[in-house]
Amino acid sequence: MASSAFNDTTATSVVADTLRMFYIVDPFETSYKSLTDVPNFVAKAQPIFIAFLFLEIAAVLLIHLHAKLYATKSKRRLPQFPRLNDMIGSIGAGVLQQTSGLLLKEFQITLYVWLYNHICLVRFDEQWDLVVWILAFLGVDLAYYWAHRGAHELNIGWAGHVTHHNSQDYNLSTALRQSTIQVFFTTFFYLPLALIIPPPAFALHNMLNLLFQFWIHTEVIPPLGPLEYIINTPSSHRVHHGRNPFCIDKNYAGVLIIWDILFGTYQQEMVDVEPVLYGVTHNINTFNPITIQFHHLKYVLTAAGTAKGPVEAFSRVFMGPGWTPERPELRLGDPNDIPRVPNLIQDPDADIGYFNPDLFGFSAEKDPVGAAIVTAYVLLNFVAVVVFQMGVQMQKEVLGWQGIAVAVGVCVLVLSGIGELLDGEMEKERVLVFAVGQSVWYLVVWPMLVLYFDGFGVLGDGFLSALVRFYLPVMLCALFWAAVYLKDPEFGSAMAISKEGKEGEHWMWEPSNWIAYCRLEYVCFAGAILTGSWVWTLLGLMIIYA
Repeated sequence: MASSAFNDTTATSVVADTLRMFYIVDPFETSYKSLTDVPNFVAKAQPIFIAFLFLEIAAVLLIHLHAKLYATKSKRRLPQFPRLNDMIGSIGAGVLQQTSGLLLKEFQITLYVWLYNHICLVRFDEQWDLVVWILAFLGVDLAYYWAHRGAHELNIGWAGHVTHHNSQDYNLSTALRQSTIQVFFTTFFYLPLALIIPPPAFALHNMLNLLFQFWIHTEVIPPLGPLEYIINTPSSHRVHHGRNPFCIDKNYAGVLIIWDILFGTYQQEMVDVEPVLYGVTHNINTFNPITIQFHHLKYVLTAAGTAKGPVEAFSRVFMGPGWTPERPELRLGDPNDIPRVPNLIQDPDADIGYFNPDLFGFSAEKDPVGAAIVTAYVLLNFVAVVVFQMGVQMQKEVLGWQGIAVAVGVCVLVLSGIGELLDGEMEKERVLVFAVGQSVWYLVVWPMLVLYFDGFGVLGDGFLSALVRFYLPVMLCALFWAAVYLKDPEFGSAMAISKEGKEGEHWMWEPSNWIAYCRLEYVCFAGAILTGSWVWTLLGLMIIYA
């Protein structure tokens, strides 16, 4: 009976969490009276995000199979399969936004509460809960429209929001590609709501508005008929993410597309005329998380710092991203400067400028073993950092700002390492530095961090804790070194084999050299795995560097 009740409760919770993604909630049940009563629905939705990502991949596969089996021809471009590198770049940005947000989100709500306490014009009794709920829904959505529009049409706003747009793919993972600094710009568009909207209602609808926008980031769902003129849909939002000239500065809505229709920024998708291509007008061509987050902020600050006078400096910051001193009267820039993109209906095989380098320089066709090893290494790292971020979310109260700051640093370092591998080939000298850095990270820094966060209960107990403490870092270290040796056998010989006088371009594939060189390391690593002792691991590493 208890098990059945637990299962029913769990199923009800999953259904409620899923419906919440579409803004389907009970207004009375979600009319909270205190900020402390408002759940963190974004954190609760993370398992739903993951489930929807897998469902989208399955849907794309079925659509492609159907088109192939029945040889269907449509002017509409088929949904593209999500690329691993782009998904990691997008979800990684979300990881950074969520962890850093534990420190930064208080900025917005603190300002809002202070203003509400000082300038609020009217305070509603409980019998007005439904009215307050509706006012908050409309007010937050309208404020989002203007905040979003400002983030596109003011260069300083674009410096944060560009993170969400610099993916060249468009799928559900793109929805998670969020900025860590955008909150410092958009907050001010919401503050007028403090005149009438209580802080709990504002916090609730701010989250629901964000959650609603998750499902619209997909190519799977076609235009939705009359709904296209009422709510924001995948079709409308595909236009918003396009880099085609007709897509620029269109469809800013969060939930209700009526704001775009009212304010003249609405643009329908032209499915049968010109397919939408995604990204920014000048793509950044990297998966480095720091570049993804801050590349345009760096540009804005540099441009303002080198401006010829205060007027130009001001314009560089507060005019549009396309503004130039040569045409100062054009606030958003000259539309003719927007790069044209190929029309895939007219030329289906046109080069659309995808940045899609081989992982760590391994071609899946030419070096399948190396590509598989590096892929496993990247995925294990990435899953580890995502799970770690979830643990930090659950233990944020006990971690405090110091612990959260350390967690942000951990996420930045791990994701930066992943990004460097995703960016493709490295110079040989960089490989050496990177390899040593990865070894130090896993064998020295990792155990120290495990001890630190284990004290807060982030890692849990039992098998998971043991896995994270020892087996995972040893496995990752071994995978990375295997990839290094497969990539450049001479790299390994330069470090150790030369002392045996057995240098050669393909020494690694000679069984005698494997026996002569590798056996001691493998004995050490096997001993480490069997005994759980770091001494064996350090000994194996010393032999590698000897």
